[in-house]
Amino acid sequence: MKREREQISRAADRMRDDLMLTLRELDRRKDESLNFQLQLKRHWHLVQIATVGAGLLAAGGVGLAMYKHTQRRRHLRVSKNRLIALGRAWQHPERLASRAPDAPTGMLLVRRVGLAALVVVARQLAQRALTAPLARAALPGAV
Repeated sequence: MKREREQISRAADRMRDDLMLTLRELDRRKDESLNFQLQLKRHWHLVQIATVGAGLLAAGGVGLAMYKHTQRRRHLRVSKNRLIALGRAWQHPERLASRAPDAPTGMLLVRRVGLAALVVVARQLAQRALTAPLARAALPGAV
C-alpha cells in the first residue's frame, strides 16, 4: 500500500514537472510573439516583401484610376465632337467631313519619355529592395 502511494506520488510529481515545463515554454513563446522588435527582426524579409507588394498595389490603383479618368475624358471629348459635327452638318450640309486636328506629338513624346523614366526608377528600387537583405545576410556577423 505504501509502495503504491509512493509510486502515485512520484508519477504526480513527474506530471506536475512536465506541466510546469510546458507552461514555462508557453509563457516564453507568448512573450516572444508579443515582442514586436524581435518579430520584426526575425521576419524582416516578409516586411520588405509586403512593402514592395503594397507599393505595387498602390501603383496599380493609380494606374487604374488614370485609365478610368482617361476613358471618361475620351467619352466626353467624343460626345462633344459629335455635337460639334452635328452642328457643322446642320449649318453646312455640303461640308460633312472635316480633317481631324493633328495629335500633339511633343506632348506625346514627353509622356512616353516620362513613363520610360518611371519604369527604370521603379525597377531599380525594386531590385535594391530585394537584393539588400541577401547582401546583408552574406556579410559575416550579420543577423
